[in-house]
Amino acid sequence: MMALRSLCSIIAVSSMSLLNARSVLLEFKGSYFLPTDCRFKTIYHKGTGLFGPELTVQLTDTTPWHAFVSVDYFKKWGKSIGFCNATEVKLIPIAFGLKYFFPACCEYADFYLGLGFEAVNVHTKDCSPFVTQSLSKWACGGIAKGGVYWYLPNNLIIDIFIDYSFAKTGSGESWCQMARGIQSLSADVSGPLFGAGFGYRF
Repeated sequence: MMALRSLCSIIAVSSMSLLNARSVLLEFKGSYFLPTDCRFKTIYHKGTGLFGPELTVQLTDTTPWHAFVSVDYFKKWGKSIGFCNATEVKLIPIAFGLKYFFPACCEYADFYLGLGFEAVNVHTKDCSPFVTQSLSKWACGGIAKGGVYWYLPNNLIIDIFIDYSFAKTGSGESWCQMARGIQSLSADVSGPLFGAGFGYRF
Protein backbone atom coordinates (compact mmCIF):
# COMPACT_ATOMS: atom_id res chain seq x y z
CA MET A 1 0.00 0.00 0.00
CA MET A 2 2.80 2.42 0.89
CA ALA A 3 4.56 1.60 -2.37
CA LEU A 4 1.36 2.31 -4.32
CA ARG A 5 0.90 5.64 -2.56
CA SER A 6 4.51 6.57 -3.23
CA LEU A 7 4.12 5.69 -6.90
CA CYS A 8 0.94 7.77 -7.18
CA SER A 9 2.69 10.69 -5.50
CA ILE A 10 5.63 10.45 -7.91
CA ILE A 11 3.27 10.36 -10.92
CA ALA A 12 1.29 13.34 -9.62
CA VAL A 13 4.40 15.42 -8.97
CA SER A 14 5.87 14.49 -12.35
CA SER A 15 2.63 15.38 -14.12
CA MET A 16 2.44 18.75 -12.38
CA SER A 17 6.08 19.46 -13.21
CA LEU A 18 5.49 18.58 -16.87
CA LEU A 19 2.37 20.75 -17.02
CA ASN A 20 4.15 23.64 -15.35
CA ALA A 21 6.89 23.46 -17.98
CA ARG A 22 4.32 24.00 -20.73
CA SER A 23 2.28 27.04 -21.66
CA VAL A 24 -1.40 26.59 -20.75
CA LEU A 25 -3.87 29.33 -21.68
CA LEU A 26 -7.51 29.37 -20.55
CA GLU A 27 -9.72 32.15 -21.87
CA PHE A 28 -13.32 33.21 -22.35
CA LYS A 29 -13.97 34.53 -25.86
CA GLY A 30 -16.63 36.73 -27.36
CA SER A 31 -16.99 37.24 -31.10
CA TYR A 32 -19.31 38.47 -33.82
CA PHE A 33 -20.41 35.66 -36.14
CA LEU A 34 -21.14 36.86 -39.70
CA PRO A 35 -22.90 34.08 -41.68
CA THR A 36 -22.13 33.82 -45.39
CA ASP A 37 -25.06 31.62 -46.48
CA CYS A 38 -27.75 33.70 -48.22
CA ARG A 39 -30.66 31.61 -46.86
CA PHE A 40 -29.35 31.92 -43.31
CA LYS A 41 -29.05 35.70 -43.70
CA THR A 42 -32.54 35.94 -45.24
CA ILE A 43 -34.13 34.10 -42.31
CA TYR A 44 -31.99 35.35 -39.42
CA HIS A 45 -30.71 38.60 -40.94
CA LYS A 46 -27.28 39.69 -39.77
CA GLY A 47 -25.06 37.79 -37.36
CA THR A 48 -24.88 38.13 -33.62
CA GLY A 49 -22.63 37.42 -30.67
CA LEU A 50 -21.03 34.03 -30.10
CA PHE A 51 -19.45 33.26 -26.70
CA GLY A 52 -17.53 30.45 -25.02
CA PRO A 53 -14.32 29.18 -23.38
CA GLU A 54 -11.16 27.95 -25.10
CA LEU A 55 -8.24 25.96 -23.69
CA THR A 56 -4.84 26.04 -25.41
CA VAL A 57 -2.00 23.74 -24.25
CA GLN A 58 1.58 23.64 -25.53
CA LEU A 59 2.43 20.13 -26.74
CA THR A 60 5.95 20.17 -25.28
CA ASP A 61 7.92 22.79 -23.37
CA THR A 62 10.13 23.56 -26.41
CA THR A 63 7.71 23.43 -29.35
CA PRO A 64 5.66 26.27 -30.87
CA TRP A 65 2.81 23.80 -31.51
CA HIS A 66 -0.22 24.02 -29.23
CA ALA A 67 -3.43 21.98 -29.05
CA PHE A 68 -6.73 23.76 -28.52
CA VAL A 69 -10.33 22.86 -27.69
CA SER A 70 -13.29 25.23 -27.54
CA VAL A 71 -17.06 25.29 -27.02
CA ASP A 72 -19.25 28.23 -28.05
CA TYR A 73 -22.91 29.27 -28.01
CA PHE A 74 -25.00 31.28 -30.49
CA LYS A 75 -28.73 32.11 -30.43
CA LYS A 76 -30.75 34.12 -32.94
CA TRP A 77 -34.42 34.83 -33.73
CA GLY A 78 -35.68 35.44 -37.24
CA LYS A 79 -38.65 35.20 -39.63
CA SER A 80 -39.26 32.16 -41.80
CA ILE A 81 -39.38 32.57 -45.56
CA GLY A 82 -42.88 32.60 -47.01
CA PHE A 83 -44.91 32.26 -43.79
CA CYS A 84 -42.95 34.92 -41.85
CA ASN A 85 -43.37 32.93 -38.63
CA ALA A 86 -41.00 33.44 -35.73
CA THR A 87 -38.12 30.98 -35.88
CA GLU A 88 -35.14 30.46 -33.58
CA VAL A 89 -31.74 28.92 -34.21
CA LYS A 90 -29.19 27.82 -31.60
CA LEU A 91 -25.64 26.88 -32.59
CA ILE A 92 -23.20 25.07 -30.29
CA PRO A 93 -19.84 24.77 -32.11
CA ILE A 94 -17.31 22.33 -30.61
CA ALA A 95 -13.81 22.58 -32.08
CA PHE A 96 -10.36 21.10 -31.53
CA GLY A 97 -7.10 21.26 -33.42
CA LEU A 98 -3.60 22.77 -33.48
CA LYS A 99 -2.14 26.27 -33.29
CA TYR A 100 1.35 27.39 -34.29
CA PHE A 101 2.83 30.30 -32.34
CA PHE A 102 5.07 32.88 -34.03
CA PRO A 103 7.12 35.18 -31.75
CA ALA A 104 6.04 38.78 -32.14
CA CYS A 105 8.26 41.84 -32.12
CA CYS A 106 8.39 41.80 -28.32
CA GLU A 107 8.33 39.25 -25.52
CA TYR A 108 4.84 40.32 -24.46
CA ALA A 109 3.02 38.95 -27.51
CA ASP A 110 2.73 35.92 -29.81
CA PHE A 111 1.05 35.67 -33.19
CA TYR A 112 -0.61 32.36 -34.03
CA LEU A 113 -2.29 30.45 -36.84
CA GLY A 114 -4.48 27.41 -36.28
CA LEU A 115 -6.53 24.78 -38.03
CA GLY A 116 -8.93 22.24 -36.61
CA PHE A 117 -12.06 20.13 -36.85
CA GLU A 118 -15.43 21.58 -35.88
CA ALA A 119 -18.81 20.01 -35.16
CA VAL A 120 -21.79 22.37 -34.78
CA ASN A 121 -25.05 21.35 -33.14
CA VAL A 122 -27.79 23.20 -35.04
CA HIS A 123 -31.09 23.36 -33.15
CA THR A 124 -34.10 25.19 -34.58
CA LYS A 125 -37.62 26.02 -33.42
CA ASP A 126 -40.46 27.31 -35.56
CA CYS A 127 -43.87 28.66 -34.51
CA SER A 128 -45.66 27.57 -37.69
CA PRO A 129 -47.97 24.51 -37.39
CA PHE A 130 -47.20 23.59 -41.02
CA VAL A 131 -43.53 22.61 -40.55
CA THR A 132 -41.37 20.65 -38.11
CA GLN A 133 -41.47 22.78 -34.96
CA SER A 134 -38.26 21.50 -33.34
CA LEU A 135 -35.25 20.04 -35.12
CA SER A 136 -31.66 19.28 -34.14
CA LYS A 137 -28.83 18.28 -36.48
CA TRP A 138 -25.02 18.25 -36.54
CA ALA A 139 -22.99 20.23 -39.06
CA CYS A 140 -19.42 19.04 -39.56
CA GLY A 141 -16.48 20.90 -41.02
CA GLY A 142 -13.42 22.82 -39.91
CA ILE A 143 -12.17 26.07 -38.45
CA ALA A 144 -9.20 28.27 -39.33
CA LYS A 145 -7.72 30.60 -36.72
CA GLY A 146 -5.46 33.61 -36.68
CA GLY A 147 -4.68 36.13 -33.99
CA VAL A 148 -2.31 37.53 -31.41
CA TYR A 149 -1.95 36.87 -27.69
CA TRP A 150 -0.93 39.83 -25.52
CA TYR A 151 0.59 38.88 -22.17
CA LEU A 152 -0.35 41.21 -19.32
CA PRO A 153 0.97 41.41 -15.75
CA ASN A 154 -0.16 38.74 -13.28
CA ASN A 155 -0.32 36.11 -16.07
CA LEU A 156 -3.42 37.65 -17.63
CA ILE A 157 -3.85 37.45 -21.41
CA ILE A 158 -5.81 39.18 -24.16
CA ASP A 159 -6.49 37.35 -27.42
CA ILE A 160 -7.42 39.37 -30.53
CA PHE A 161 -8.50 37.02 -33.33
CA ILE A 162 -10.21 36.42 -36.64
CA ASP A 163 -11.51 32.89 -37.23
CA TYR A 164 -13.34 31.31 -40.13
CA SER A 165 -15.77 28.46 -39.56
CA PHE A 166 -16.85 26.27 -42.47
CA ALA A 167 -19.49 23.68 -41.57
CA LYS A 168 -22.51 22.15 -43.28
CA THR A 169 -25.07 19.52 -42.42
CA GLY A 170 -25.73 16.72 -44.84
CA SER A 171 -28.68 16.76 -47.20
CA GLY A 172 -32.04 15.99 -45.68
CA GLU A 173 -34.36 17.84 -43.34
CA SER A 174 -32.69 20.95 -41.95
CA TRP A 175 -33.35 24.42 -40.61
CA CYS A 176 -33.75 25.56 -44.23
CA GLN A 177 -36.53 23.03 -44.81
CA MET A 178 -38.16 23.93 -41.52
CA ALA A 179 -37.99 27.66 -42.14
CA ARG A 180 -39.18 27.43 -45.75
CA GLY A 181 -41.63 24.54 -45.38
CA ILE A 182 -40.92 23.74 -49.03
CA GLN A 183 -37.88 21.60 -49.75
CA SER A 184 -35.05 19.67 -48.17
CA LEU A 185 -31.69 21.46 -48.18
CA SER A 186 -28.40 21.26 -46.37
CA ALA A 187 -27.72 23.81 -43.65
CA ASP A 188 -24.66 26.01 -44.15
CA VAL A 189 -23.43 27.61 -40.92
CA SER A 190 -20.14 28.93 -42.28
CA GLY A 191 -18.74 32.40 -41.76
CA PRO A 192 -16.00 34.57 -40.22
CA LEU A 193 -15.78 35.42 -36.53
CA PHE A 194 -14.21 38.64 -35.27
CA GLY A 195 -13.54 38.88 -31.57
CA ALA A 196 -11.41 38.98 -28.48
CA GLY A 197 -10.73 36.79 -25.47
CA PHE A 198 -9.62 37.42 -21.92
CA GLY A 199 -8.03 34.79 -19.74
CA TYR A 200 -5.15 33.44 -17.69
CA ARG A 201 -1.80 31.91 -18.61
CA PHE A 202 -0.76 29.09 -16.27
